[in-house]
Amino acid sequence: MSRDTEAGGLDDLFSFAPPPAPEPEPVQERTPSRAGWVIRDALLIAVATTVTVAGFRIAGVRLPILMIVAFFVALRLLMLATAAADPRRPARRGERGVSLDRHRLAARRGAPVGAPTGLVAVGCRQVLA
Repeated sequence: MSRDTEAGGLDDLFSFAPPPAPEPEPVQERTPSRAGWVIRDALLIAVATTVTVAGFRIAGVRLPILMIVAFFVALRLLMLATAAADPRRPARRGERGVSLDRHRLAARRGAPVGAPTGLVAVGCRQVLA
């Protein structure tokens, strides 16, 4: 047997192939429990209310604590609602307004922004693209 054919021989030493990478273990994402989520939000609202009430009392302003708690609950619900909304929802046909992609396409073609996207502005007249 020659040295080139043995395992760990010259071919292995001078080969350009990288060693096989170990397969990464799939990471299982844990979904937070509803109880943990509620406790975290309640603590957040309690701390924010305490700091706000202390600040108002130092400034000499009196507000009902329930009004301050309601404000922070509404603020937290608004934050959760906006986080759940998809900002990249594509415009559907027949909806009012024009999507930004349509404006970009018109700008690339050289048409004014208000012009229909199927037309290209050429001098003072418009010609079908």
